[in-house]
Amino acid sequence: MQSIHQRACRNVAKHLNLCTDILNPRQLGETVVKRRKSTFFSTMAPRRNLRVLLDMDGVLADFEGQFLKNFREKYPSDPFVPLEERSGFYVTKQYYAFGQDVGTKAFGIYEEKGFFLSLQPIEGAIEAAREMAEMEG
Repeated sequence: MQSIHQRACRNVAKHLNLCTDILNPRQLGETVVKRRKSTFFSTMAPRRNLRVLLDMDGVLADFEGQFLKNFREKYPSDPFVPLEERSGFYVTKQYYAFGQDVGTKAFGIYEEKGFFLSLQPIEGAIEAAREMAEMEG
C-alpha cells in the first residue's frame, strides 16, 4: 500500500511527465551498485540515460509554507515559527520547544489526510524539472 507522500510524489511526477517509479532504498542501493560496477569495470558499457530523483518537499513543492499556513489557520492563538526563522530538517523540533502540546499539534498538521496533495509548487520548480527531463545525456 502506498503512503500519502508516495501518491503525492507520483502525482507530481505525472504532472511533469517524468518517470513515476518510486524506488525503495534497497532498490536504489542495488541500482547504484550495479551502475558503479558497470562504469568501473567496463569502459565499453552501453550509455544509459541518467535518472535524477527530485525530492518533492522544499524542492518542487512548498512544504514549509503550506505547513505554516495550515498551522496558523488551525491554531491561531498558539505560538509559531515564522518561515525566516525556520531551521533544521524536522519542522516539529522547533515547535516542541514551545511545549509538548504545540509540538504534537504541529506533528498533526502534516499527518492530516490530503496535506501532501495540497502542497503548492515552488515558483519555477516545475519548469526547471521539465527542462532537466528534456536534456540530452
